[in-house]
Amino acid sequence: MLLPHRAVLDRYQLLGEFTQETGRVPVTTVRLDDVVGQGGMDLLKIDVQGGEGQVFDGAAQRLSECLMVWTEVEFVALYVGQPLFAEIDQQLRRHGLQFLRFAGIASRPLASWPGSADKSGAGVAAVATPPGTQQLWADAIYVPSPARIAALDLPSAAKLALLAHYLPQAHDLCHAALLRVDALAATDTAARYLDATLAAV
Repeated sequence: MLLPHRAVLDRYQLLGEFTQETGRVPVTTVRLDDVVGQGGMDLLKIDVQGGEGQVFDGAAQRLSECLMVWTEVEFVALYVGQPLFAEIDQQLRRHGLQFLRFAGIASRPLASWPGSADKSGAGVAAVATPPGTQQLWADAIYVPSPARIAALDLPSAAKLALLAHYLPQAHDLCHAALLRVDALAATDTAARYLDATLAAV
């Protein structure tokens, strides 16, 4: 576990006061590669408070097969020694995954910004968030690169289509995965999906 970066957290409203260390408890961890078998990780969703790089270090084999990674990333080091978004991005790209999009970006005003903050934890209520406020973290979604999609087998291409449609609702990515399905199975699912999607707009 990484320790909270006290100086950084105290710099922003509604972070320092809600992040206080009260104790430490040792735990035993295992690598994902040691507990998840081949083909057993289509989707990886993690939020481990700055420890994402360590999780990925222990999942090199599974990441080379994974069809979607949904991970929290930070743009400012909220924990001591944590990798930031740029480093996580490079780490996942080495496994043939590429950034799709962010799913929500969190920001906070500086603690020095005047006004009273909502201490319930719900957000800043009594003071307007200034333009240009620091964006601190987000969920980032990664999917296989085009080269990996072109090499997917039929079951993996079908699973990617389902994941793309239902999670980030990336209809174009779903369509691309279905094109791969059609190439392998001699079907017309991509065309039918495209017609149904456009008709629903």
